[in-house]
Amino acid sequence: MNSKCIAMVRPFQFTLLILLGLAMAAPAHAENKKHHLGLILGYEKLLSDDLKDDASGIDFTDAVYGALAYRFSIQRNIDLTLDWRSTVSTQTSGGIDFTLSNSFLGPGIRLISPNEGMRPYVQANFFYVGEDIQAVR
Repeated sequence: MNSKCIAMVRPFQFTLLILLGLAMAAPAHAENKKHHLGLILGYEKLLSDDLKDDASGIDFTDAVYGALAYRFSIQRNIDLTLDWRSTVSTQTSGGIDFTLSNSFLGPGIRLISPNEGMRPYVQANFFYVGEDIQAVR
């Protein structure tokens, strides 16, 4: 069984990544603290038992993780957020390549500690969740 973890980008996601790259290439202004943009890329070990089947050898628990987060500070310790998160996992079984992708998109609110220095926060979001599986011979 060949298990691999690769990112498969859809046209919308590709366009979003290009726009993010252009935004990051623009000069930054340190005095503008109202807008915050974050990009996270990495590996995630998904913990759901439903993503692994020992009998067939299929295991979707290893995934590429990506996230794009935008925050708008409306007060010193209150931010409005818009988060997009996605995981992609691939598995080959019987000559068929399976790709499982999950995405979460939604607004939220972040409450930040008013103290200076390390500022812990609490964030709550409402997410639109999408899941897709594709099989290619």
